[in-house]
Amino acid sequence: MEEKNIETKPPSLKRNISGLFLLHSVGFILTFAAIPYLTRVLGVAGWGKLILIQISLNYLCWFSNWGYYLGGTKSIAATRVVSTKTNKIFSVIWSSQLLITIVVLLIFVFLITTVSFFQKDYILYLSGLLVVIGNVLLPFWYLNGLEKIVESSLIQIFVKFLTLPLYFLFINNPNDIAKYFFINGGVAILVGVLMLSWMRFKLRVIFVLPSLQEVANTTKENFSLFLSTVLASMSTTIIPYALGVFSGDKALGLFNIADRMRGSAVQILHPISHALFPRMGYLIANNEKESAKRLLFRSGTILMLLSSLLSIILFIFSRDIVLLVAGEEFVGAIPLLQILAISPIITTISSFLIYQIIIPEGLDSTYLSTVTAVVLLSLLFVMPVLIFYGLHGATALVVFVEIVGLILLVKLGYKKLQIKHKNTWI
Repeated sequence: MEEKNIETKPPSLKRNISGLFLLHSVGFILTFAAIPYLTRVLGVAGWGKLILIQISLNYLCWFSNWGYYLGGTKSIAATRVVSTKTNKIFSVIWSSQLLITIVVLLIFVFLITTVSFFQKDYILYLSGLLVVIGNVLLPFWYLNGLEKIVESSLIQIFVKFLTLPLYFLFINNPNDIAKYFFINGGVAILVGVLMLSWMRFKLRVIFVLPSLQEVANTTKENFSLFLSTVLASMSTTIIPYALGVFSGDKALGLFNIADRMRGSAVQILHPISHALFPRMGYLIANNEKESAKRLLFRSGTILMLLSSLLSIILFIFSRDIVLLVAGEEFVGAIPLLQILAISPIITTISSFLIYQIIIPEGLDSTYLSTVTAVVLLSLLFVMPVLIFYGLHGATALVVFVEIVGLILLVKLGYKKLQIKHKNTWI
């Protein structure tokens, strides 16, 4: 018997966007209170080692997420009310995540204890496994699907709020890197337990034990999105990982500061894209094409103008930004940030196409084809570029790969939309 729906009216899109801007501003402040402290305490090499470990742990998190940030959000957004159906979706997807996480952790523990590359820093990797456990306890995709974007972001801000003072208390020298992961993992687990309790008692989300067949089917259905998201993540981490492994911790530390500043500029626009994704999923799932077109035009124009402004600011004030955030020891990151300054425009347009058109329209194969090509391109050129052009060449390669990815998205996406809608959509 169908239980009573908890929510029938979608949250205001303006409320979500304005609320997210406020919360992201707070998160921005918290992040930039942490980075200057950590970079100065750990130094360039220590910061680079931390980032190298973090990239490895991110791969584990991406595997355990299995593309559900997109697939799960889209499934919940199509219904958009808490009901027996959404409870079932949550139960199946979260069970899949739990099982995948267990497998991933077992495999990685085996690698840590047997592969020499990991053994030299095995304590750091082991402490980082808490981060992976905390990740699966925070099902943000469910809240995003209900368009509870503000609540989702508020929880993420709460995590940062709790970790910040712990950094100051316990991380005091370059040998305290393991404590960084203990802090992040422990806080994530605590907040995850609180979040699941809130979902159960406030949102009335009920876990219904699914069958293994249901879990297997859902895992299989989201495999394409999983490949796409993992490959997309690889496309952004192949170059920095190669820098860390082959050029050393210092090179990765410099690159990461420039990359973080670039990423922070892009994150300023996340309130718009994050709020639009579930709404576009709902409009397209319910065949409200005219409303979707109007929303796409308005949001696309705003995102393009804002991302252009951010790119200009990054280029002009690159020296001031790096010295303020990381200090004199990271002065080598200034020219790297100038190279990456164009990136906010490119990545914003790409994200707009992916999350507002490609994924809502169900063109998962287009996304997969694009990120596969980008990953192969990165793998093909990263070592020759590192050998002949070093750190600056590797940074330029990041921008080149992003441009190629954007061109492929536009070309493949436009062609498939024409076929799907017979020219009525575009």
